[in-house]
Amino acid sequence: MRPGNHNNNNNNDFFRRKVLTTLDLTSLGVGSCVGTGMYLVAGMVANTIAGPSVILSFIIAAIASIFSGVCYAEFGVRVPNTSGGAYMYSYVTVGEFMAFVIGWNMILEELIGTAACACALSACCNVMLGGGINDAMQSIFGTVFGRPPDVLAFLLTLFMGAVLIAGVRKSVAFNNVLNSVNFCVWVFMMSAGLFYADTSNWTEHGGFMPHGVSGVLTGAATCFYGFIGFDIIATTGEEAINPVKSIPRAIVMSLFIILMAYVSSSALITLMVSEKVFNQIVIKVQAHNEKGVLVLLTSLYAGTLLAYTLVSTCVLILRYQPHSSTLVELLPESIRTPMAGTPVVGSPTGGSPTRRKVRKY
Repeated sequence: MRPGNHNNNNNNDFFRRKVLTTLDLTSLGVGSCVGTGMYLVAGMVANTIAGPSVILSFIIAAIASIFSGVCYAEFGVRVPNTSGGAYMYSYVTVGEFMAFVIGWNMILEELIGTAACACALSACCNVMLGGGINDAMQSIFGTVFGRPPDVLAFLLTLFMGAVLIAGVRKSVAFNNVLNSVNFCVWVFMMSAGLFYADTSNWTEHGGFMPHGVSGVLTGAATCFYGFIGFDIIATTGEEAINPVKSIPRAIVMSLFIILMAYVSSSALITLMVSEKVFNQIVIKVQAHNEKGVLVLLTSLYAGTLLAYTLVSTCVLILRYQPHSSTLVELLPESIRTPMAGTPVVGSPTGGSPTRRKVRKY
């Protein structure tokens, strides 16, 4: 099958307005990855797989992500002024059929990621309220569904879909605000947490690598999940002011920032809490509770909720994927996205699968 034909100069007015700068793209990439990866994945891997060597796991995962990011950057330069992403790059290089398969696989990936993130953040809200949300859902729905449906995760995702409907400029501005506040939370947590660091946690209880090299490599596979999402940058070619320069730069800068955030967060939490007392889901909540630092605990909750930018960017990817005719020609007209439009029906359609709780995060 011949590759699809694409003309960058065809009817430029038909595409979206170019409003995104390199800083905006970098913020999108960071917001799509840091999220729960910094607040939840680090603790989960340190608890069950790698121990303090989760730091090395993140570095290995980052190296793999950089290779992937360089490929995206090259495609972004060679095929600018398109919707970008794995779908469009496949369409241009290997043809329509493979692009169709890859595009729908990408949608499935982002649906699962969105659902997992929304459910994780819903769990954090439940912890903040002392389990009140689960108790309320249990009393309302009982055991009809086997377990209470995660209504909060569903509502949060619908809210982010509503933000996206407002347009890409407002969506990016919303993402930038959350990233800025999240950065302040991270700086405060890192600075205050240093007063409770204990280097013996890296030398006792099995040392820095309690599960050996195999634990580091296994942890790297899980940590790679924390880097999923930076490819959102590649889908912004039509709206980037200078995609040829902005996309490669934003990909490299966002991956570097994400790696620094993960490494510093992992180092701090493994210095604060020994492996024996890790908690898989609310690891950092437990860490700050043990130290009795109420302000840090509140900051953690705020940071975890602000990590909801991942859900925003996951649904944002969904709004870019379906606007090419090859990918959606079999879909009902009501959920198709015009080439130059923002979906009013498509965003809720993409967000709705998160109403079903992900069984395993």
